Amino acid sequence: MENILVNNIIEKAKRLNKLKVNEASLFEYVNKNHDNLEEVIEQYTPVSEFRPVKTLRFLIANELRQGKTIGKTEIDDLKQAIENRDISAYYHFNETLQQSLTNYKNSKSGMFPNWKDAFKILFPFVYSISDNVQIKEQLEIMANEIVEANNLQNIQKHKVSFQGSNNYGSDSVWVAIIPESSPSVQYAYQLFFSITKNGIVGGVHKGHNLTKQEFLNQDEKFTSWTDFIKHTQQNKTLWEESNEGVNFIFINDENIFKKVLKNINTIALGQYYAVIDKFKSDLELQDQENLVFSTAQKRLSFQVGKRYCLNVKKEVFDFISNEVIEEDQGKKEIFTSNTGSDYLYKERKIDMVLSNYDDIKRAVENEIERDKHTDAKEYDNSAFRKSVFDKEYRMKIFTQLGISYAENIDMQNIMKDHNSNKISVEPRETYKAPLNQIFYGPPGTGKTYNTILEAAKIIKEEASINYNEALQVFNDNLGDKIEFITFHQNYSYEDFIQGLRPDVEIGGELSFFKSDGVFKKIADRALKNAKDSENPDSAKKDFLEVFMELIKPLQEGDTNEVEVKMKQTSFYITEVGEKSIEFRKNQGESKHSLSIATLKKMYDAGENKIILGELQPYYNPILNELLQQGKRDVEQVLKQNYVIIIDEINRANISRVFGELITLIEKDKRSGGKIPLMATLPSGDKFIVPSNLYIIGTMNTADKSIALLDIALRRRFEFVPMYPNSQPTPDKIVYDATILDAINKEVISRKGHDFTIGHSYFMGEDYNLENTINNKVVPLLLEYFMNDIEEVQKILQLANINVDGWPMRYVSND
Repeated sequence: MENILVNNIIEKAKRLNKLKVNEASLFEYVNKNHDNLEEVIEQYTPVSEFRPVKTLRFLIANELRQGKTIGKTEIDDLKQAIENRDISAYYHFNETLQQSLTNYKNSKSGMFPNWKDAFKILFPFVYSISDNVQIKEQLEIMANEIVEANNLQNIQKHKVSFQGSNNYGSDSVWVAIIPESSPSVQYAYQLFFSITKNGIVGGVHKGHNLTKQEFLNQDEKFTSWTDFIKHTQQNKTLWEESNEGVNFIFINDENIFKKVLKNINTIALGQYYAVIDKFKSDLELQDQENLVFSTAQKRLSFQVGKRYCLNVKKEVFDFISNEVIEEDQGKKEIFTSNTGSDYLYKERKIDMVLSNYDDIKRAVENEIERDKHTDAKEYDNSAFRKSVFDKEYRMKIFTQLGISYAENIDMQNIMKDHNSNKISVEPRETYKAPLNQIFYGPPGTGKTYNTILEAAKIIKEEASINYNEALQVFNDNLGDKIEFITFHQNYSYEDFIQGLRPDVEIGGELSFFKSDGVFKKIADRALKNAKDSENPDSAKKDFLEVFMELIKPLQEGDTNEVEVKMKQTSFYITEVGEKSIEFRKNQGESKHSLSIATLKKMYDAGENKIILGELQPYYNPILNELLQQGKRDVEQVLKQNYVIIIDEINRANISRVFGELITLIEKDKRSGGKIPLMATLPSGDKFIVPSNLYIIGTMNTADKSIALLDIALRRRFEFVPMYPNSQPTPDKIVYDATILDAINKEVISRKGHDFTIGHSYFMGEDYNLENTINNKVVPLLLEYFMNDIEEVQKILQLANINVDGWPMRYVSND
């Protein structure tokens, strides 16, 4: 019986394959066979709302019903009529439908960016609903025979007919049987078979999301269904034992999932799942491998491959769209796709998600239909995935966590609230900072304090952040997205940008190597982030992370050497120094060296255009291994801001330290600017300043006045004054403010504002007036007034402070 079923499915697969690969046969079949015509018309006749593909299929069916012939040209004409919002030559919409068509948003990619394949468009004409029901019934019979033959219990059966996992049509079917406890087919070892025009192929398969488990899928070809059943019986134990360890993955994922859920606002959580459920319904989403459900960065993130589609964190949402939202001033990322430029709108309220739902849905659909997505990654969370496709499990988890969640919440309900203005529409306050700015003022006015606050605002892109939060952000990102340096008289271009450093490691002889300075290092990191965010397919892990993984067995003493395979032989890494790799060839004991810095440049460039001589055969295999590792399991990169803080910027020779940077830091000369300028450093390296790197300087006006700064530098920075301010704020309390103001009034009349006393000297938990006057105020005033004791005494007396003796000491008035 089952062999008859198999043969029936194979014949259908052959027919569909012929129509899929041969467009002429497809059009001939559709024009001659009208068996499905009325079914298509009934299924796709527009009623109240315009949908591009549904309308296209209806118009094709309507043309065929009128006896007309359909071909590629006719389909293109129908598409164009729909794009023009005028289908009157083919069919007359009622007023409601015509209005829906007219109001349908314009898109630079059009309405059919991913519907160029005639087979996908015409699939309902060649494969009917009754065909699909019949195939599913036959697959159910076959799946049941596997279960009975192996006496399986507590299992799930996952069946995919010719509709395909995306419902776009296919020329093959498949079935996977997995344990009932498994979160999804992606997270289980499967008893698997597929049927194509070539027959049955199958065996034990590993789910796509079991990325850390090494397992070679069984893809054996079987001449009969009976042979396949015998194969499942022979491999039942392998299937069961392989699945035993999978539950540990799910338990761990569930724990992580629960922690993330606790950090999300309950109302936002319900809204998020309502939108996801709407996606599932509108796009007929199934549990398929290119969908990713991530809990990284303490948020729920629905992705297609590497592309973020809908995220929720705390109470705000990120979403994808092909469209520019007018009058929107919030944060967004821009990236390229097959439809042009797409956008990831970040940290929006639910009202914006609802208002732009159709655009978001269309963007998600475009991502699903793209051909270049990689398999789902290991950052996919199996528990989150299960909660999306299994509402019962979702409710179970929410109940365990005490989350108040209405099981029947859906888009219709939240749209009602949205339309009745029950949902807050307050925009999230974002922060826009100058790319180059200098905080200037006398000592003790909070310049360094404010650089930390400013850096945190830039990193988080949030205007409202308190100092304690800012300090945490600063410490968390220092050495990565934030660098802090202090200029001094000996600070040089070589320290800041790039210079030569002596090296005696390679070959044991003195040599020199290029060493990047602190500015170039953070600029390179920022540029890599910007490029990876704009082109996700090129993203890869940091070189050091991948390189350390390569040499890990050697570093941990697990082996004396690491084998690197070449095309016909191998060589062996025997030692890794700070600057070089020592290796030996397969034959002979002679040692050779490879430069780690050179290898890093190749890795960053993604290819070897540096070494073309006799060492090339040794660099290239290591480079290829690093690139493979570096691109494995890379999560989509979001564009981040980077900050370099230069304390006491006016204490160095600015022109000498900055060099060509004085021009490169201008907004329009940076990467992404109107005139991006790539400079050549003295070493020959190409260098550009990225648009996501912010420079904050501080300048002590009492040390050197603004007028002595290089005019070219002044023109490229915005100057933010910071002078004494004795007024209290939530973050500061200034003690003896009256005394401070009185002192500064006298200083201003004698020397000017640049020599005033900073308010920070009169702050702090251990503040003491006597100590402040003796150890801070008096020394500063003596320096400013050239040790003129009488002048200092006069200034302080006018502030009702008496000092006497030498060293000058505070004398209490009591």
